[in-house]
Amino acid sequence: MEVLIVFVVLCFAGGVLYRWSGGAGAAAARLSPPPVPPSPAPSTTPALPRRSLDDIETFHANELNVVSVSIVELQPELLRSVSFYRLGQAMAEKLGTLDRRAADDDYVLKTAGTVQREYLAERATQALRNAVFQRTLRDLSEAERATLRLSDLLTAVGAMDTRERLQILTPIVWNEGRSLLAPSGALGAADMLQELRRQLTVLIEGHLGPASASVERLQHRLREVLATPGTLTRSERGFLERMLYQGARWMSEDAAATAMVPRLPPRPSVLRLGRLDGTQEELLYDRNESLITLAPPGQGKSQSVLRNLLTMDGGAVVIDIKGELYEQTALWRARNVGPVYRFAPSDPANSISFNPLDAIRPEVEDAYEDARKLVDLLIVPADLQKKDYWDKRGLDVLADAILDTALHEEPGDNGARSLEAVFDRLYLEPLAPSDDGSGHSVDTFQGSELEAWTIHLKNTKVSKLVRLGKSLPSMPPKVRESVIETARTNIEVWQSPRIERLSKLSTFDPLTLRQDKATLYICVSMDELVAYTSYIRALLGQTFYTLCRGEPDRNAPVVTFFLDEMPKLKRLDILETALDLGRGYGVRLWMFAQNYGQLAEHYKNPSGFLENSYVRQFMGLSLERAHEFSRFLGERRGLIDGQRKPLVEPHELAGPEFRDLILTVCQGHEPARVRKVFGYEELADRIESAKGLPCPDGRLKI
Repeated sequence: MEVLIVFVVLCFAGGVLYRWSGGAGAAAARLSPPPVPPSPAPSTTPALPRRSLDDIETFHANELNVVSVSIVELQPELLRSVSFYRLGQAMAEKLGTLDRRAADDDYVLKTAGTVQREYLAERATQALRNAVFQRTLRDLSEAERATLRLSDLLTAVGAMDTRERLQILTPIVWNEGRSLLAPSGALGAADMLQELRRQLTVLIEGHLGPASASVERLQHRLREVLATPGTLTRSERGFLERMLYQGARWMSEDAAATAMVPRLPPRPSVLRLGRLDGTQEELLYDRNESLITLAPPGQGKSQSVLRNLLTMDGGAVVIDIKGELYEQTALWRARNVGPVYRFAPSDPANSISFNPLDAIRPEVEDAYEDARKLVDLLIVPADLQKKDYWDKRGLDVLADAILDTALHEEPGDNGARSLEAVFDRLYLEPLAPSDDGSGHSVDTFQGSELEAWTIHLKNTKVSKLVRLGKSLPSMPPKVRESVIETARTNIEVWQSPRIERLSKLSTFDPLTLRQDKATLYICVSMDELVAYTSYIRALLGQTFYTLCRGEPDRNAPVVTFFLDEMPKLKRLDILETALDLGRGYGVRLWMFAQNYGQLAEHYKNPSGFLENSYVRQFMGLSLERAHEFSRFLGERRGLIDGQRKPLVEPHELAGPEFRDLILTVCQGHEPARVRKVFGYEELADRIESAKGLPCPDGRLKI
C-alpha cells in the first residue's frame, strides 16, 4: 500500500511539472543545452582587448557598437560558486508554489513542492551561470563611456589586467538590471526572468558593487598609473589625458615639436620657446608670424634670446640692453652663422654708421613715399593725442626737406645727402638786410637764404616741392617760423655730435641679414635707448622696409628681430605693420615688454596688438592678470565625475607653481606650460666672450 502511494505521488508531481514547464516541447527545450546567445551587432567588446589606441578610439566613436558581458567570464575569480547555489535556492523558494497551501498531512503536494523547488534551483543556477547581458554605447552616460574607454586603454597598454577591467565593466553594463538580457534556455516565463534579473543584481552588486564603484575603482587605478613613472609612453599619456577631460586642455607632449612647424624637418631658423613642463620635449616655432613676451624684470627674458642666438641659423636684429647678448653670442654666430655687426653709440670706433637717407630710392615717386615713412620713424610721439596744426605742418616741411635733400644732393662721405644737410635747410636765415629806400636798413624775406631755397624748390619740377616753395613765402613770418621750428625740434637728437658722426654714411646693408645671415646687435644702455630712440627707430624701420621691398616671398630666408624693451621705442607704427606685412617677406618680430600697461600707454588697441601676435608668452603674472588669464584659458570638465573647473587657477598662475614656467598661448593651438631653459647652462660650450675684440666700422673681426 505504501509503495502504491509513493508511485501515485511521483506520477502526480511529474504531471504537475509537465504542465508547469509548458508541455513536452517546452520541457524538451529546457532539457536541451542552452542556446548560444546571438552575437551582438554591429560589434562587441572582446574578452581580451589587446587593441591599439586607434582601435579603441574607433570602437568607442561608433555609438551603435555594443558592449557585452557573460557571467562565464567572471567565474571563478570574481564570482564564487556558493553564490550561484544560494541565489538559485532563493529563486526556487520564491517561484516554488505547489506546497504552499498543502495541509500538514498532504504528503502528495509537499512531495511535489520539494521536487519542484529542486528542479527550479537547478534551472535557476544554470540560468545565473550562463547569463549574457549587453548595452549599446549610445545608452551609456558620458561618464560611463569615459570609464569604459579608459579601462580599455589601460588594459591595452598593460597597465590593467582583464580581471580589473571586468570588475569595472560589469556593473556599468548590467546597469542595475536595466541592460538587455540575452534569451535563456533555462528559464522562459516572465516571472522567472524578472526574478533572474533581481538575483543577477544581487550577484553582481554583491561581488563587484554598483556602477559608482566602477568609477572609483578606475580612478584609484588611474592615480597609481599616473604616479608611477614609465608606466605609460608619451603618446599613451596624451591619449589618456584626452579621455579624462573635455574642453580646455594643455598642449600635449606629442604636439610640441610639430604644432607650429608647418613642414618637417624644421628650417634652420626655427625658434626654441622652452621645454614643455614635465618633459624634455622642445616647443618649436618655425613660422613667419611674430611673437611677443610680457614679463617683469628678472624673469629671464634675455635668456630666451640668448638661447636662440646660440641655436638659430638665420639673420637677426637684436636690441641688446645690457651688452651681454653680443658679448656671449657674437663669436659663435660669426663662426657658425654669418657676419656680425654692432651698433654702439658709446663706442663709435667699433660701431656701424647708418645714414637713413641712404635707404631713400632715387626715383621721385619712390623717394616721396620713402621720405614720408622716414619722418614717421624719426618723430618720437609723445602720447596718443592727435597732432595739432603746427605738428602736421612741421612734419610736412620736414618730409619735403628730406625729399629735396635725397633728390638733389650727391651721396658720399661728406654728409651732403644726410640729415645734416636737412638741418642746414631748416636753419636757413629767414631774413636779410635790405634798404627801405630812406637810407635805413631793414630785415626782409627778399634776398634771404630761405628765399633762395624756396626759389630752388619752385625750380625742381617736383610738384610737392614746388608747392612748398610757393607756400613758405606767403606765410606770415611768425607762422613760418613756428612751422619750421616744429620741424627742427622733432629731430633735435640728430644734432648730437655722436649721432651726427654715425649718420653721415652707412657701413651696414640690411640686405646682408637675408643674403649672408648676418646679425646686427644694437648695443645700448637703457639711458641710450631713451636718448637715441629716434635713431634706433629709424635704423629698425629702414631695415624692415628694405627687407620687405619687392614681391612677397614667404619662402625667403627668415630674419628675426629680437626687440627687448620694445615699448621704450614709443608708438612705432611699423611694428603693427610688421605683424601683418612681415610674414609675407620672411620677417618676424619677437617683441619683449614688461607688462600690458606699457603697450596700453603707446598703442590705442593694445589687446589687438597682442592678438595679432601668433605666439604670446607671459611670465610673472600679477594676481589681477592671473584672474583674467584663468578665465581666458577656459574650463575643462571631467568626463568621469562631470565636474567643471578652470584649466588653471589664478593662484597657480601667480604663485610658485608658475615661478619657473612660461605661459605660452598660440593661435589655433592649446596653451602650453613651458619650462624656462637657461642658455648659459645648456649651451655653455658655445659661449665665448667677444668683449674687447676689434669691430672696425661695426663689423666683428675674427
